[in-house]
Amino acid sequence: MNDPRIHFFRIINDTPGRSRRVFMWAAEQPGWVARAAALAAMIVLTLIILLLVIPALLIGIFVFAVLSLYVYARLAFARWKAGRPTGRGRKNVRVIRRDP
Repeated sequence: MNDPRIHFFRIINDTPGRSRRVFMWAAEQPGWVARAAALAAMIVLTLIILLLVIPALLIGIFVFAVLSLYVYARLAFARWKAGRPTGRGRKNVRVIRRDP
């Protein structure tokens, strides 16, 4: 009984030039199991990255908001302590007139 694999490899070895490379390329392609495993690995890595990035973004936004409120409260308290209303503008500012 003849082994069909021997006949297949004899055809590939007898094929000249470029078509031989095409046959070899097709024979080296991964199967559906390897592609499914690669897809599963990519999904797992993406989920891990998202689980690390999303909390870091949320923590960063929270810290930014808290520090912004702190600076705003400090400036409002300093304005209140100085006793100047916000609508009067700056104090002790000299106006330079450039009229000829």
